[in-house]
Amino acid sequence: MTLNELNYFSSLGVNDIDKNSVELFGKNMLDVTLPVKERLKKVLEKGSNPYFRKSKDGWLVKISFSNNGTSFQEIFEESIKNR
Repeated sequence: MTLNELNYFSSLGVNDIDKNSVELFGKNMLDVTLPVKERLKKVLEKGSNPYFRKSKDGWLVKISFSNNGTSFQEIFEESIKNR
């Protein structure tokens, strides 16, 4: 996944997403015992949109992150740069 793809994914709204292309919450969860950078690498390798998940009832959920520290976007960008 490139920075351009990541920025594109973050700019999408729920009406822009095909429900069938979004993973369910909890499906293929990452090993939480791994360091954050390792988990991010695994997400990058999968190539899935990290900003959207689907509930078991089929509702699309856009995930956003607070600005009270290092943002998800910053961590992702740093991970891509160091790849």
